[in-house]
Amino acid sequence: MDLGRKRKHNKHLPTCLSVPQPTRQKSTYRLESVTDDGLLIKTAKAGKELLIDWTDELRAVITRAQRLDPRVRAPLLCTLGGRAYTGDGFSAMWQRVMAKAVEAGFVRFTFHGLRAKSASDDELAAASERLGHTSQAITKRVYVRKPIRVKPLR
Repeated sequence: MDLGRKRKHNKHLPTCLSVPQPTRQKSTYRLESVTDDGLLIKTAKAGKELLIDWTDELRAVITRAQRLDPRVRAPLLCTLGGRAYTGDGFSAMWQRVMAKAVEAGFVRFTFHGLRAKSASDDELAAASERLGHTSQAITKRVYVRKPIRVKPLR
C-alpha cells in the first residue's frame, strides 16, 4: 500500500445515491447488484427486490462509486478497508457528513428524511412503487409530509 497517496473515498455517495432512489440505510450500505438493466436492491424491511432503472444521474453516481478505492469489494459503498458498513458505522459516517453540511450552511436532515422527501415530491402511486410499499396507504401515512393542496369552497 502506498502511504504517500491519499486514498479516494467519498462519504457523500450515500446521499447522492439515495436522492434518485430513496432506500433505507441498510439497503443502501448493502447494495451489491449492479446490472445492465439497473440497480437490483433487496429491501431491508420486506426483502422485496426492486430493479431501479438507470438514469443519467444514477449511472454517474454508481460509476463514481466504482472508481473509488478499494476497487474489489462486495458492497458498492464500503469503508476505506473494503468492508461493508455496519449500522453504527454508517450512522457515524452520516453524522460526520451532516456536521460538515451544517458548517457549510445547510439545514440538518436525516438519511431517512430522504425517503419522505421523495414521497412528498411525487405522485402517490409512483412514490409508493419506488419505495417498495405494497400499499399506497403506508406511503401516504408515513412518508408524504407536504400539506395537501385544496381549493376553498368559495
